[in-house]
Amino acid sequence: MSLFSIVIPTRNRGSLLRASLQTAINQTFADYEVLVCDNNSTDDTRDIVAAAQRQSDRVKYVNPGQDLSMCDNWDFAFTHARGRFIAYLSDDDGLLPNCLSYANDLISKFDLKLLVWPHAFYQHPDIPDPKFTALLTCDFMSGRLFELSSDTIIKALCNFQPKDITPIIPRMHNGVVDRELVAAAARATNRFFMPPFPDYTTACQMLSTLDSYHFIDLPLGITGASLNSNTGMRFDRKAKFVAYTSMYKTDLLADVPSPMRYLTPPYLHATYKFFRQLCPEKFRHPINMDAYYEAMFAELAAYEDFDNVVDEYQELRAYMKKYYGSDDKFEVLRQRSVASRQTRSQRVNSRRQLFIEKFRKNQTLFRFAKKVKDFVAPPRPAYLDFANVPSMDDAARLLLEKLPLLAPQHANLRPEPANSSLFLRDLRIADQHAG
Repeated sequence: MSLFSIVIPTRNRGSLLRASLQTAINQTFADYEVLVCDNNSTDDTRDIVAAAQRQSDRVKYVNPGQDLSMCDNWDFAFTHARGRFIAYLSDDDGLLPNCLSYANDLISKFDLKLLVWPHAFYQHPDIPDPKFTALLTCDFMSGRLFELSSDTIIKALCNFQPKDITPIIPRMHNGVVDRELVAAAARATNRFFMPPFPDYTTACQMLSTLDSYHFIDLPLGITGASLNSNTGMRFDRKAKFVAYTSMYKTDLLADVPSPMRYLTPPYLHATYKFFRQLCPEKFRHPINMDAYYEAMFAELAAYEDFDNVVDEYQELRAYMKKYYGSDDKFEVLRQRSVASRQTRSQRVNSRRQLFIEKFRKNQTLFRFAKKVKDFVAPPRPAYLDFANVPSMDDAARLLLEKLPLLAPQHANLRPEPANSSLFLRDLRIADQHAG
């Protein structure tokens, strides 16, 4: 048995898989396997894995021989993984070369059963917007180790705050989990990977099983967005939802109020409703319906620049009028959205004007002053970005070079309690001001 299994579920995305798989092979740690679970692909996925197997004997390949839903494919993959700790890696994502080594040190030192980390963000070269094509970005991260309360995360989920807490939700593809924890979590449901979205249902499984878990505030992985991946949902969103849901034999939104099928919140509502019934002592927080409708409105607003959402706005308006008895709530959200767009536009214009004014001034003096400041008080970066990064593998190597800027001496780490679901936002603001 290996200590770690990196499990890569994939389907017809060989072009993305190649670089993602390379980041798994490039680990500096010794005791691990890489399991590619090919969901009956019809492209060149098998050839890509065969080439990787010639490069490394760690790489294993399985194929169910039939088309499976994402949940069934993740389940099938898990039955073939042999590691004590399991990490899922999406075929458009990547791991830093020292990811498993760093995770092993923390697991061994503190006897952890579940370790979660945040991600940097990479937009693959097929993203059609030239401002974002082949762009790697990474927010400031403290490098500190936190112990998080499961109840705090559950409350945030029931308040539809996944966007705020996405880095710290344990979703199988942003950390490593002890397989014994998986077995314990699955006892109540007889399976671990459940619909609608296995990343969020597994999170709820683990949160229902553990009172707390650990989070290292360091980007040991990279989330990828591609024209062909679910992370790039803003491109061809409805077709992707249809392709995903068609693999299931049941209505994923049965008994969900206001079931808007091309938005994420209704599927999350179905998840939280299920776990409130299954584990009422753990999922004791009510589902916040105000937040539910606000989350759907916010998601539509985010898609406005990429899709025609007029009909969906009208559908949401009708649902909200039925629930609230009037259009007032919808109108408040609409006006808030318009004001927010205007503010963002003004901010962009102000930044552009500020840049022009700085450029017109004496640049030699400005650069000299900045060099003096950086020499006297070297800054820790609040934000890193790199343009023209050719692949996910290149992104992982590049970010590894920058980790010393972000990470404290790992030997000095101690788990710190975190009492707020929004602690990361507060922490980063505080650290940036301190720097």
